[in-house]
Amino acid sequence: VPTVELAGLYTGMIPESLDGFDEKVRRDVVRTQQFLLNTMAYTADPALTPLVVGELDNGEPDVRMAALFALSRMGDRAAVPPLAEHLRSPVAEERWLTIGALGKIGGPDAMDAIAGLLGGDDSIDHRNAVLALAANGDVRATEPLKAMLDRESYAGDPGLTHEDYAGSDEATRQAARANTVDQFLVNAARAAASLGD
Repeated sequence: VPTVELAGLYTGMIPESLDGFDEKVRRDVVRTQQFLLNTMAYTADPALTPLVVGELDNGEPDVRMAALFALSRMGDRAAVPPLAEHLRSPVAEERWLTIGALGKIGGPDAMDAIAGLLGGDDSIDHRNAVLALAANGDVRATEPLKAMLDRESYAGDPGLTHEDYAGSDEATRQAARANTVDQFLVNAARAAASLGD
């Protein structure tokens, strides 16, 4: 589908607001938006970047996530400033995807935005920022990456127990926490190997 037609299809088919629609219609519209954003991602046409960036403010979380995946895949550096702003999202999963998108797009501005999360209040954002910087060969990841390779550095970190497990029994919460720590350790080892000495 040519870019102009794709943009026209997206803007022409999608209502400005889903208020007043029943749940089934709302879900169908969201799925259509996700599909079209995914299609835009594969075109990787910079002319579509402003349209996709605009969806970072969409009221539907699934559409925002699809926009983040699309921007990551598109790789247009024009998306870096709005993505840097999106690092302030109150939604943790969106921040993590934003870090990944900036890391994939790369470039000095993207790395500076990611580096701004180092040592911040959110330990998961910090760790994801370290991994993204390391994957891009940014030396600012070196010292924090060393800490991430030490299992003891995760002890007592309340950010490692995801809110999805808040109502679960203690054993389930501990297993989820251990799994998260193991994932960070593996990813840190891979990042250290790619970063080198």
